[in-house]
Amino acid sequence: MVHPLLSLITSYQSTVFRILLFVTLLLTCRTQRRAQAPLSFDTCNVSGYNSIMIKSFRHKGLEHFFTTGSKRGIKPGQAVRLKQILFRLRFAEKIGDMSFPGSDLHPLKGKLKGHWAVKASGNWRLIFRFEGGHVLEVDYGDYH
Repeated sequence: MVHPLLSLITSYQSTVFRILLFVTLLLTCRTQRRAQAPLSFDTCNVSGYNSIMIKSFRHKGLEHFFTTGSKRGIKPGQAVRLKQILFRLRFAEKIGDMSFPGSDLHPLKGKLKGHWAVKASGNWRLIFRFEGGHVLEVDYGDYH
């Protein structure tokens, strides 16, 4: 019969090993992502997410920023905020996932009915459509 303390130590060592393995994988993937594209999350899948939630872009500069990290085509002063919003969009499973402090998430009306907007800065908004668990037609601009 195995002593209870021995099994506790064994499970503790196993847990520590798992944590160290996860941290090692995370650091390895972070290094790989920096070498490729700052916002490309498909190179490493430590978190368990499998599918790309952003399916299409309307704004070419924003798409270029998302895929390469280049600020050409967007307002450079908004790059950090856009990166945060795109990261959330990338992993959003429902529209409620985009409601965070300062986002000012709201549905649009008129010819953009069915689209949602998130505040990037001042009058600048990230506009997108959410359909079937995927984000479509991501656009970026001053719409006020």
